[in-house]
Amino acid sequence: MPVIEIGFDGAKAAAALALGRNGGVVDQGIEARAVGLEALLDLPNGLFGALAVRQIDLDACGARVTTAMGAVHETPLVLGADGLHSALRATLDGQREPFFTGQVAWRALIAGDGGPRVAQVFMGPGRHLVSYPLRGGALRNIVAVQERRTWAAEGWNHPDDPAALRDAFAGFGGPVPGWLDAVREVFLWGLFRHPVAARWQGQGVAIL
Repeated sequence: MPVIEIGFDGAKAAAALALGRNGGVVDQGIEARAVGLEALLDLPNGLFGALAVRQIDLDACGARVTTAMGAVHETPLVLGADGLHSALRATLDGQREPFFTGQVAWRALIAGDGGPRVAQVFMGPGRHLVSYPLRGGALRNIVAVQERRTWAAEGWNHPDDPAALRDAFAGFGGPVPGWLDAVREVFLWGLFRHPVAARWQGQGVAIL
C-alpha cells in the first residue's frame, strides 16, 4: 500500500522503516537523503522523493497531496509528521494560530571557557539563564529567558543587540557577566504555544 509520510526526524525514520518493511511505499526519499539516511532508500518497496507540501485534499478514497513543486500524489494513507506547522494538521483541524506565552528567549554561542561540562541554570525574578558546553567544550550555548509583555516574533532567527541581553540580565553573578560580555551575536524569539490538535486522525490520515 502506498503511504505518504510528511516530515522527517529520527523517530519518523523508524516509522518509515517499519512501514517499508511491511509493504508500505513511503514517500520520504529526498528528506532521507538530506539527513544521511540513504538506507531508507534501499527498502524493497522503494521510497520516492518527498517535497514541501502545498495542499492536502481528503475524500472518501484517501488523500491527494500536492507538493510545492506542483506534483500530485494520490494515496489511501497520509501520515503527518511535519511538526507544529503541519499541513495535514491544518487540513484536519483548520488553521489555528499560536499564542504568545509572555516569554522571550535569547540564544547565543560563545567560545568555550574551560568550565565544567554540565548544564548550569541561574535564576532571577522573571528570568532565568541556562548554559552548557557544546562540541566537547569548544563552544558554550547560552539560552536566556525573560518574562515580558512585549511581543517578539515566533521563530529562531531574529537578530538582536547583545547589549539588550546584557541589560536584561544585569546583576546576575557567577560566570554570567563574563559570558554575556563575550556575546557578539545573539538571536531573540518569542515563545509561543500551539493549541493541542482537536483531531489526530481521520479517514486515511493521521498526525504523529
